[in-house]
Amino acid sequence: MNTAIQNRNNSYTNLNLSRRLKETLLVIEEYGPLTPQQALIYFHDNRPINTVQSRFTDLFERGYIKPIMSYENPKTGQPNTVYKVTTLKDRMDFSIKAGQAWTDRIKELENDFYCGQLSNDTQEWIKKEIKKHKTKLKNLIHI
Repeated sequence: MNTAIQNRNNSYTNLNLSRRLKETLLVIEEYGPLTPQQALIYFHDNRPINTVQSRFTDLFERGYIKPIMSYENPKTGQPNTVYKVTTLKDRMDFSIKAGQAWTDRIKELENDFYCGQLSNDTQEWIKKEIKKHKTKLKNLIHI
């Protein structure tokens, strides 16, 4: 493999995740495809489902996991999404596509903000949307 490509791949895989994100990712890697509800049993600190679900969402938005199917929760009868860990190539492809999509969306919102007669509420909404997409882009860079 080309040295430059190998160095790039090594840098990409060595990027830091927060401790909780790492824990969640390790549970998914170790115990196979899981729903957030199924993953709860592997955390010994009795954390609430909303903290686990938010970690799954964050890992998904960063390209570390991807949904593979729906699973009916036997307790609620509601469908739950089953996630699995992505490969390095999948993560890199996701980063490129998501980064481009979010950058394009930021440009669209900025054009709307500066080119039109907008109410104060609309301007505030656009500012929040721009901030949200910039945060997603920043999180994508700081995987």
